Amino acid sequence: MVGAGPSGKSTKDWHEVWKNSNEAKEVQNELARIKSEMGSQATEENDGTHSEFAMPFTSQLWEVTVRVFQQYWRTPGYIYSKLLLGVASALFIGFSFFHADATQQGLQDVIFSIFMITTIFTSLVQ
Repeated sequence: MVGAGPSGKSTKDWHEVWKNSNEAKEVQNELARIKSEMGSQATEENDGTHSEFAMPFTSQLWEVTVRVFQQYWRTPGYIYSKLLLGVASALFIGFSFFHADATQQGLQDVIFSIFMITTIFTSLVQ
């Protein structure tokens, strides 16, 4: 339509055609009119409650949380795999260090097993 592509043979610079058209001038005039009207409105309409965002943080948090839970509800395989990962890891690590010795090495093994469990369960939290 505008002659783009490898075999394009446009003879006009469509950007210049648009900039020089009456419609482009009307659009610029309308934008200037809107800007001047908005600039002349009193700022007391906002009562100082103007915010950067359209909705408060709590509303955004609620909507995003509902959306994520809907996503998880619609794809339960993901949740089941995370649950299975947590249970299998806990059983494997628990039985690997079952009846740890009451020595310094046994204490180190128990602390390492706790570390491994926490690293596995952080993926569940995410």
